[in-house]
Amino acid sequence: MKLPNKIAVMGAGSWGTALAIAFDYAGVPVVLWAHTPALAAKLLLHRENVDYLPGARLPDSVIITEDIAEAARGAGAVFSMGPTQFARDVITRFKPHLLKGAIVVNAAKGIERTSHQTMTELAEEVLPDRFHKRLGVLSGPNFAEEVAQGLPAAAVIASRSKAAARWIQQKLSSDRLRLYTSNDPIGADIGGSMKNIYAIAAGAIDALGLGDNARAALITRALVEIARLGKAVGGKGKTFKGLSGLGDLLLSCSSHKSRNYNVGYRLGRGEGLRDILADMVHVAEGVPTTVAATALAERHKIELPITAEVFRMLYGEKSPADCVRELMTRELKPE
Repeated sequence: MKLPNKIAVMGAGSWGTALAIAFDYAGVPVVLWAHTPALAAKLLLHRENVDYLPGARLPDSVIITEDIAEAARGAGAVFSMGPTQFARDVITRFKPHLLKGAIVVNAAKGIERTSHQTMTELAEEVLPDRFHKRLGVLSGPNFAEEVAQGLPAAAVIASRSKAAARWIQQKLSSDRLRLYTSNDPIGADIGGSMKNIYAIAAGAIDALGLGDNARAALITRALVEIARLGKAVGGKGKTFKGLSGLGDLLLSCSSHKSRNYNVGYRLGRGEGLRDILADMVHVAEGVPTTVAATALAERHKIELPITAEVFRMLYGEKSPADCVRELMTRELKPE
């Protein structure tokens, strides 16, 4: 597959900034698009994302722009970053400027709240048919600050096009970021999105002091729910045992570096959701994804007990302790 080496990263939040640094290290030309002139000016002035990823220096070779057309034009691959709820608008804006054979890769982790679509499904709706087969998903257990620091990390590039996934893998892998390929973008979408819900639950469990056993049980049963919903919407079972499933779930449920974990932790300490979200610089994707996943479960007539309790904890004025009690006293059944 012959495409220009230029990579466009659409979104200069923490994850977009980290990927721009990682891709530049891999030796490809990178353009980083900032969604506001003010953010672009700050990035150009400091060569550091003081708002979203302080301490991580952007190499001089990374081009920074507020012009979405400039970023997309002539790029072999365009990475659509988060937040998920703004992805439709961003993809719509860069669509007219895409190279005919460009690979569009989703690197956000969420499900659109209004349509209940994964990012792959959303991109298929927005983009012309000629882009559909080459659509990709980048997912895996990665915190932005560690990727930006150059610490070893691994991720999956999933696409129905083997050639597209291989092109991304070959161009962007390095001794800092190892990419594996997959042919299951829907599964990668679901794993990366759903883990945010369970990270909220894990934070609440830890805030309540319920112990390591409870967190391990949560993670194990959460993986069952991810696979259940993932298969219902067309994902493949093996995907959920890999980096974009189990790997991402383990990471997000085990660290204060996860913004979704911190939402749950603060809920577990008695804070209100509105106050928590108002206090956050970053978007906690698990909050809107819980709504979308609950709706998908109803549509496909499947049970997601943990997701249902997280929904009630977020929106039903039910305490975290009561949610745990509800899960522990459900009807007994085989594993």
